[in-house]
Amino acid sequence: MRYVIFTLLLLASLEAFSQDKNIRLGFQFSGENISGDGFLATRESALNTNIARDEFNFSTGLTANFLTNSSFSFQTGLLYSKKDITTYEYCVSCFAYYGQVNQRALFLSYVPIPKEINQRFLSIPFLVRFEDRGAKLAPIFEAGIYNNFLLSDNDFEETKSAFMEAAAGLGLSYRLNKQMRVEFKYSYRQSITSIFESPVQSWSNDDSDPNKLKTQSFQLGLNYLLK
Repeated sequence: MRYVIFTLLLLASLEAFSQDKNIRLGFQFSGENISGDGFLATRESALNTNIARDEFNFSTGLTANFLTNSSFSFQTGLLYSKKDITTYEYCVSCFAYYGQVNQRALFLSYVPIPKEINQRFLSIPFLVRFEDRGAKLAPIFEAGIYNNFLLSDNDFEETKSAFMEAAAGLGLSYRLNKQMRVEFKYSYRQSITSIFESPVQSWSNDDSDPNKLKTQSFQLGLNYLLK
């Protein structure tokens, strides 16, 4: 609920800021490489769930850029975000208990079956952006946060309803005419709140954590100035 309230407050602030200001609407597509594998200590089960981020993922949707009289602006949007994962169930505690000698027998007696989890989110970014809009070819620098709200996850029941990411990006925009610009950006995001309900299963020699989501994306966008 706190993510919803926080998002609504930011949207209300942008609405108040946008009075008598220019607005640039756009469409964006982003191909995303997501990392953050690891084990979850599955609730009410002796098994551990291995989270593998081995799927092609993307985000796409509409953006709104609220312009100021300077090169700074504020950007938000509504993005449909695909963050699919593959899960495997292991009895990690069994391996630790029985030791190295019986690991082969345990592996042969229980072969993990992969299951694809289709995680889909509504992503709402809030970014501070710098861009010399007077130039035909202009560099872009932006930073802010992404609020992600769960839409579906195949009844996985381990994904939290919302999580947040910190984001930073850079790129170039090119003016096609007085009202339209096309842009290409690289963006890096990292989760700043946990994503899964169950605690992380970790060991002293392993720092993997499925809650530490890291996303590298390449974004292509087209923007149109309303007034």
